[in-house]
Amino acid sequence: MSNYVIADIEWIEKGTFVNPTQISAIKVNSEWQSLSHFSEKIKPRSKHFYLWKHIAYTGGTADLFLSARSAFHVLQDFENWLAQDDVILWWFSTGKETYSALMQSIHKHIPPQKQLVLRDYLDIFLNGNQCYKWSSYDTARAFKLAGRGKEHDSFVDVLIIKDILNAVKFPQERLSEPPAAVEKIFKPLPAPYLHYVYDSRANLLHIADGGCEYSVNAVYSNNIKNYIKKKVPPCPICLKKEYKEQRQKMCQDSISRMHCKFIYAPNSKVFHKTGCKCLGAVIQALGCQKYATAIETGRRPCKVCNPTVHDEQKKKPKCKNNNNLLPTKHTVRKTSGSETEKAIIRLKQAKEERRALDFKTIKTEQERRDFLTLTGTVYGFFVGKGYNNFHLKACQKLKQLTDIIGFKTYNDAISAGYTPCKTCKPTKKFNVNLSIPVTSKERADERISDLYTYCATYGYPCSQDEEYFYVKTPVGKWKIDLVSKPVKLKHINLVTSGDIDEYHEQPRIFLSLTDAILYIHKHDCNLLK
Repeated sequence: MSNYVIADIEWIEKGTFVNPTQISAIKVNSEWQSLSHFSEKIKPRSKHFYLWKHIAYTGGTADLFLSARSAFHVLQDFENWLAQDDVILWWFSTGKETYSALMQSIHKHIPPQKQLVLRDYLDIFLNGNQCYKWSSYDTARAFKLAGRGKEHDSFVDVLIIKDILNAVKFPQERLSEPPAAVEKIFKPLPAPYLHYVYDSRANLLHIADGGCEYSVNAVYSNNIKNYIKKKVPPCPICLKKEYKEQRQKMCQDSISRMHCKFIYAPNSKVFHKTGCKCLGAVIQALGCQKYATAIETGRRPCKVCNPTVHDEQKKKPKCKNNNNLLPTKHTVRKTSGSETEKAIIRLKQAKEERRALDFKTIKTEQERRDFLTLTGTVYGFFVGKGYNNFHLKACQKLKQLTDIIGFKTYNDAISAGYTPCKTCKPTKKFNVNLSIPVTSKERADERISDLYTYCATYGYPCSQDEEYFYVKTPVGKWKIDLVSKPVKLKHINLVTSGDIDEYHEQPRIFLSLTDAILYIHKHDCNLLK
């Protein structure tokens, strides 16, 4: 006798690769009561997927996922747990599609079980019921169903879906036949600023006033970029041209921020110059500075733009006076923006507070650590030992606390399990997204030759071009911005990033090049410990 199996799978996508993280399922009887269950975490396929804060890793620690078995063995056990005539029920079609694709790529066959999407049936069964929402969790909350645990843990997901089916008394007889067609209508535009509509049933994106038909439960939005990133196809009638233009614009914006000479898509066998017209349809782009690096990836030059070794970024020509000084004030690019201004203000306040205090009055080492934590430039929110609330620095309640720890952002404090203080009412606008070390200071007459001297002392290979000074350590690659004030850094962590050649900006800026190179040495020495 066949059973219905409520299933859920969580995963991470990176480029074209899909990394499943957990899969759970419950076999139910005709009254939606549990008969047996299957639930397993899945080990990440590589270091590229160690994104522990990602929603797909909900319900477990990093150690739990790292000690789990591979996707091959977990999916094999799941298939063995299922009976041939079981019917798998997914809440969204994406779960069904992802599971089938993984089975086909890993085990080289399509699952033999019949698979259904519950929302295809519930759309009609609960049509007009205001408690029915797009998400299973939103639906459960609307029906005032009790929570089952941490949301987006795959086993909690299937329990919530089972509770919903019980609550609405959904008859299993309906699942024996194909779902009834959802009524299609011309939905009027609800507001002048909502220009797009996503029809989840057809998995198409439309222009809201484009004259196309879509289902009653379609979702309005004004953000086409999110749908492009999720690879939702456009309606070929009303949105094809605009969708293509937006893709091209997103690609060009991404490429312009990379500052690379050679660009290529992750799955492409060709690399291009940055201005090549063939890049118009690329959403995710990678890049490099050197022609040899592009060749080493196994790609060939584009026949349209014909990139050559002469297109590499050239080193900065020597000045006639050969004084090797930094660029003049006329060429220095100022680091603008409110985050930089906030960082400079925090630095000045921290230095004033530390100069004003006589350290001889501090009696214990703990008092000294608390003072340094509160007068630093790194943290925006603070917590005292034994308390559940986090505070702003100026909060009166904080002055009574000891053994203080800090958090950079509001979300960091929330994720650690703390709640906002009701007195000082901290918000996200106090986040510290950029900081300047308190020890950083301006140094007159700095020369680029000083950087070469430091690198020679530490044994680091280095080079430079017009904009950046490049440093390579045993565990990282760094770019020091030579034309920004304050000085900015970009970094590739070779320990965690593997072969991914993508720089990310450091959340710190410096008042001098010397401070930047000293920070690089200290940072990477700590990684080697």
